[in-house]
Amino acid sequence: PELVEQITRLADEAYDSARGRADWEAVAKKAGLPLVECLGHFDAASSSHTIRSLPGLADWSEEELLALKGVVVSFPAMLSEEAWVLLAVYMNVGRSD
Repeated sequence: PELVEQITRLADEAYDSARGRADWEAVAKKAGLPLVECLGHFDAASSSHTIRSLPGLADWSEEELLALKGVVVSFPAMLSEEAWVLLAVYMNVGRSD
């Protein structure tokens, strides 16, 4: 519970409203944990983040697509259900987007 609270607090502090998501690399660095582990400990229900909805490819900016492409290499089993959940946390989008 303490680690979840810490990661969620750090993510709230690293939230960039212009980008609509947290700087997860900064969260991982401050926590001293791997990025994937930080994403797994994030509690969206107690966070101040507002989940974005980006259902279509046209809704994603070039910067968002580059960020998504960059983080995909951090996930060892990209096709797993858990990896998609963590990517949704990273990009601050609904799981169906």
